[in-house]
Amino acid sequence: MRRVRFVFLICLLLVWTGSAWAEAGARSIVVNIPGFTLYLYENGVVVREYPISIGSELKPSILGETTIVNKVTDPTYYPPRWWERGLSPIPPGPNNPVGTRWMGLGFPSYGIHGTNNPDSIGTAASSGCIRMRNSDVEELSALVQVGTPVKLVYQAVVFGEDPMFGNKTVTIYPDVYDLNTTRKQLEEGLRQRGWWDRVFWPALDLIAAQPSGKAECLPLTMDISFNGEPLDVQGALVGGRSYVPFGAHSLDGSKNLDVKDWAGTTYLDVETYADLLGLSVEVEGTSIHLRSPRAYLGDRLLGGVLTIDQVSYIPVKSLRDVLEAHTTPLVPQQLTVVCFQGDYYVPVQAVLQYEGEDELRIEAP
Repeated sequence: MRRVRFVFLICLLLVWTGSAWAEAGARSIVVNIPGFTLYLYENGVVVREYPISIGSELKPSILGETTIVNKVTDPTYYPPRWWERGLSPIPPGPNNPVGTRWMGLGFPSYGIHGTNNPDSIGTAASSGCIRMRNSDVEELSALVQVGTPVKLVYQAVVFGEDPMFGNKTVTIYPDVYDLNTTRKQLEEGLRQRGWWDRVFWPALDLIAAQPSGKAECLPLTMDISFNGEPLDVQGALVGGRSYVPFGAHSLDGSKNLDVKDWAGTTYLDVETYADLLGLSVEVEGTSIHLRSPRAYLGDRLLGGVLTIDQVSYIPVKSLRDVLEAHTTPLVPQQLTVVCFQGDYYVPVQAVLQYEGEDELRIEAP
């Protein structure tokens, strides 16, 4: 019976050990150099992420794939060629430059380690190694094994998508090593995801020119319809807000509006735009639906109405139709004409003087 039990215990130990190694084998580390971030993956899913310090521009961190080849708790630090420089190894303690843990990489003299200078985290300050806060590197060291895969990448552009609302995001990091890869990564990522055709480049170019390292909504173009008819112009979805092209010169009082200039075209947020013109607006995904009230004289439809500074305007063709249907002599008058999406509008009073007996009514869209 003792032998049977002994064999059974060995089998249990092998099963447990095999499970532990299988779990460790499912983990991997990815270090994004310009993102100053180390990611721990498990079964392809990020389970931890840590801020790091990377190599300086003069001594950049190496890129490529390797593994953890050793792990040391409370390491002694040996300065490069310390024996030739008359230096002494630095024992474990608060003055140790590699902190409380060392995880050596397959690249000679490179490792992931702690630090005695936590203020350097988030900067390019090391001699090529990956620095972490001591508390972080202690946690990471306990989660990985010797042999864990490590990949060091230079990904200046990271795309994402909100699983709840479906918002597309882009994070652009500064090009810390001046490798000039940002534009290429941006274009390749957009094509791979099938997002290229919807990108609003004027706003995206500004984001790329001033990389913040923070996730931002990907600027997208928007289709615009007016009273159910598609327009030839496109709007923009920038920073989670919808914008439409805006001819500021066409409306009085527009100088105080918060307009945006992208690639020489002026844009205004769609809510303010609709309010200025007395329109209703519905935003659905990447589509903007604008609708205007409709003006009637009796049973006759005059057309869509724009309301600007409390004055109602109707299309010029409505005035022309009225004049063609009557022989009433024309009365010379000065009219304010508004241009909207290629059509001209005149005050509704210009029609009323020829159709004074009919009731004018304006119905909401």
